[in-house]
Amino acid sequence: SSISPRMYGEQIFPFIKRLAERFGLVYYGCCDRLDDRLDIVQQIPNVKKMSCSPWSNREIFAEKLRKDIVMSNKPTPAYLAGDVMNCEEVAADLRRTCNAAKANGIALEMILNLPRVFLPLVLKGCVEWARENDCTLVTAKEMQIINDKRAKEKNKK
Repeated sequence: SSISPRMYGEQIFPFIKRLAERFGLVYYGCCDRLDDRLDIVQQIPNVKKMSCSPWSNREIFAEKLRKDIVMSNKPTPAYLAGDVMNCEEVAADLRRTCNAAKANGIALEMILNLPRVFLPLVLKGCVEWARENDCTLVTAKEMQIINDKRAKEKNKK
């Protein structure tokens, strides 16, 4: 977020609170950093799930989050939006989040969004490679092989 936690509490929170009071269950957050203002946002009425964006410190987020709120997380988009997706970076990012939630007894929801523009290319490349290699299950190992192949093809251009 581009405003301080204090300004958020004074300027934004009163409106969010009034709006949330009208609903039975609330999922709060998206791309904003919340780890530095969890003491405020956890006061949102009926909040049951909160987004821990890549800009939040996951360890601090999980440590401060109430146990009755689900931690929802999306991996760092930089690991998914490049010309070549590094599966190991994505896996390390996911492990870091899982470890933070587990260490603090927090329920965790993981959301993996692949940028839509890359989806047809990625799926086509995965299917072609799997067919060529008689592969019926694509794991992280196979994704790394696919990514290496795509990187070599890109470098030829």
